[in-house]
Amino acid sequence: MLLRMSVFGQEDRKVHITLAGETEPEHLPQLVSNVPFEVDAIFTSVDKPLTTALPQRQAHEPALAVSISSYDLAKSGLSVFGPMNTHLKEANYNFAGTKFHGDYTIFSKNGTNFGFCSFGSSPYTLQMKDSLLIKNIVSRVKYKTDIVVVSYSYDSRWAREEEGEDYHSDVHDFAHLLIDAGADVVVMNGSKDEIPVELYADRLIVYSLKGLTDAKGLKGSSGLDLTLYQDGAFAEERTGTIITLSTQASGEIRKMLTEAAKYRGRPYRMGATGPRAFDCSGFTKYIFNLFGVTLPRTSKEQYHVGKTVNRKDLRPGDLVFFGRTGTRSVGHVGIVYSVDRTTGGFQFIHASTSRGVVIDNFQNVGYFVRRYIGAKRVEFGK
Repeated sequence: MLLRMSVFGQEDRKVHITLAGETEPEHLPQLVSNVPFEVDAIFTSVDKPLTTALPQRQAHEPALAVSISSYDLAKSGLSVFGPMNTHLKEANYNFAGTKFHGDYTIFSKNGTNFGFCSFGSSPYTLQMKDSLLIKNIVSRVKYKTDIVVVSYSYDSRWAREEEGEDYHSDVHDFAHLLIDAGADVVVMNGSKDEIPVELYADRLIVYSLKGLTDAKGLKGSSGLDLTLYQDGAFAEERTGTIITLSTQASGEIRKMLTEAAKYRGRPYRMGATGPRAFDCSGFTKYIFNLFGVTLPRTSKEQYHVGKTVNRKDLRPGDLVFFGRTGTRSVGHVGIVYSVDRTTGGFQFIHASTSRGVVIDNFQNVGYFVRRYIGAKRVEFGK
């Protein structure tokens, strides 16, 4: 179950986050690849050990923060955390949720500093009864970051035993304490609260992702679209609607970019269409064709395919075109690899005449800045 939010920054620059329910550890890469392109960071939790290595997160993919504070995960034993944390680090994933590996993590994506704190009903993490320590941690993290998300892996079995019979009311009090300490979003994983969501001090508390989607008549939906301001305040009046998300196209394009990156270093050769060598349009045609999209052979012909996209609205997977020296005639094409909404810059992967298949920062290469002509978006599945 996913809950997607937007945080409005300065000059209405948006920062997008996705809150996901419990995810199978081996499915984390699919979660990363299937969210919409505007998502900057994903926050999720796991309740089972991760025993095998995962593919490394690519630069064009959103950041991922994983909570490892669940009661069920703790029941697997202390020995599971070492290998699991190693696999998460090697995959370039952030994680938090144990007293010995860290109650919080801080990371940046697209100019926004995120803080992720994770606690829970587990003997290996801070619990509700440690509220003073937790409050201090959240306050320190908020001081260092822009947006703080707190995940609490709640388990009523452990709560009744450790916290007492008044655990139900404690959930609400504890969530309010987290917001008062500086949290912008609180997610109580595992809670079966009758009230799935609460707006407290203009901040959002999600007591039950499943309850929230069910209440909106969206059982089995892929997600929800909500809005926050830059300071973390929930802005229901900005959108007023909740919608389901279509993620298939985004997932396919992410897979395409990951595949395209595998060809870095292949040489340039005029007229070559791969896979051992490419010219610029041969490369774009070859990569798109792998994912069921047929492009014309030349860059000039490819420029007449798809929907025209303003440079400020670029997203990964768009085709970008450049002119020949001294003319406005299309002579080169590449694929947008990542976009930095803070600077307005972007990376693109292309077959360079002198360097072969490379990923370049557009704003750092004056040759391409001067010759930029435009961009096109080719829809998948059309």
